[in-house]
Amino acid sequence: MNLYLRHAWRVLAAGGILILMSACGSPPPPGPVLAPSSNAAPPPVPPVFTGQNVYIGTATDLPHIAQFAPGSNQSKGFDVDLFQWLANNTQRGFYPIPVPLLIKQREDALESGRVQMVVEAYSIVDEKKNRVSFAGPYMITQQGVMVRAGDTRISSADDLVGKTVCTLTGSTSFRQLAPLNGRATITTEDSGAECVKDLEEGQVDAVTTDQLVLYGFQLDASTAVAVLPNIRFGQYERYGIGLPKGDVAACQAITQSLVTLITSRQWDTFFTAEFPGLDSSTFRPNPYQLDSCNS
Repeated sequence: MNLYLRHAWRVLAAGGILILMSACGSPPPPGPVLAPSSNAAPPPVPPVFTGQNVYIGTATDLPHIAQFAPGSNQSKGFDVDLFQWLANNTQRGFYPIPVPLLIKQREDALESGRVQMVVEAYSIVDEKKNRVSFAGPYMITQQGVMVRAGDTRISSADDLVGKTVCTLTGSTSFRQLAPLNGRATITTEDSGAECVKDLEEGQVDAVTTDQLVLYGFQLDASTAVAVLPNIRFGQYERYGIGLPKGDVAACQAITQSLVTLITSRQWDTFFTAEFPGLDSSTFRPNPYQLDSCNS
């Protein structure tokens, strides 16, 4: 049974108090949601669907995936559309409350109960399964390369040898650069935005991380940088929805919802809205080969 809630936020400027008011109404349509709040840490609530509110760890700086837009005081992107859709199309509906997380904070946030779900371009890898459970994947992508517009020195992954390359601290992308150790200078930043800034300022020769993430930055950066479309390398990154370890019921419910999302073509609608011009089939997972919830 879906839970249809509408939350209004009111900021009292004099006292700086944030009041959360709830009222019954129609389910919110997919799209922008209120800005994440990093101040209120929820109490641990296992399993995921114990209460009506579900605190969801998400990014704030991944254009077209999950990005906070200060001007509009909202977050938007594919991941935002995804968790808002899940809120209204999972076996037991819920109200999503976004919480900003860095890559290095995800596992700790799930284990401590600060969040009950992570939707943040979160790669499914075996080493993380010791601490969290995953539903998915809901997106697939390989590593890509971004350079300054007009830079023709790099045309293959091998051309990264001898270059200075930026990637994200603690990411699976960093580990996929292991073959370049000693043959290229690898620098790291806590966010993709910082890597792109380093590239634009000439501090590095290239940025490498998930190709889809790079396309998001390219769409926002206009002509300053360019993703090299013919360079894809490394293992596939498989984005999953992070859940508290062992919450099989939540995993099964979300997995079934993901099958519905992908087969109904709503997935393509979300993707095309955020990444116009890209071939969605390159990044869309097979809905009939999602991971088992028993691992």
